[in-house]
Amino acid sequence: MHKSGLRFFTYCANSVQMVSSMTMTSLLWIGGSGTSKYLPVFGSQPTNYQQQGNSQFFQDWTGWRLDERVIDWVPVDYGLMQTGDVLIGRRFVGLDTQLLMLSGGMATHTSIIIRDADNTAWVVSAQNDHFFSNKGRGIQRTQLNEWLDEAKNAGYDLSWLPLDPELRNTTTHVWNEANMEKWYESVKDAPYNLVKDYMSMIDTTDATYPAPFNLETVPILMRTFEHWSPYEGFREELQESLNLRFANLTGISDE
Repeated sequence: MHKSGLRFFTYCANSVQMVSSMTMTSLLWIGGSGTSKYLPVFGSQPTNYQQQGNSQFFQDWTGWRLDERVIDWVPVDYGLMQTGDVLIGRRFVGLDTQLLMLSGGMATHTSIIIRDADNTAWVVSAQNDHFFSNKGRGIQRTQLNEWLDEAKNAGYDLSWLPLDPELRNTTTHVWNEANMEKWYESVKDAPYNLVKDYMSMIDTTDATYPAPFNLETVPILMRTFEHWSPYEGFREELQESLNLRFANLTGISDE
């Protein structure tokens, strides 16, 4: 308003089409937000409509078809999972579909397995999901069997990616479990940063903005979100992301 005056944005759809589209889009987000695996819609499991609708929406937008998993659960000996192995996953809910589109990836969650001195397996991940036992935003550690059960109850599609044995055996000077433990303690409970998701959306040419975003609306929405954001430290996180982007483009750092 102060710089460019009052601007109006119009879309090709009529009122009926807009209402229908908004309703269908809303249903992609409704469900799977609770903590109980027994409650329909309001529980932790995504609804059938969410899984089908988000998969179809993702395919229509990206052209990538995600085949349904015929086998829901494959028994695995947890003792085979070692330090350095990776767990990747995704859920077919609105947020995860958004993250898939913004990142260009096929998964929305990545965690790493670490075994301590007592050979207890832990999952270290940056999470923002209330259906995990360690609720809250941040980098956290959960025992492997507990984390896998919670991910299953939340409707995650998970894959286990073991570390290449050759890398494990030939990079001992780099892959040091004591150093990894020290690193975890240095980042423990660090806040989960949602800004990177928005930066990946706006750091692109205008033609690739996902509708209804465009070169005109994004700056307005970012300023509004910055002002009303419920996340503490959003301004600092946004400035950090912008400073990093500026440094990558110019080679000039503000440090």
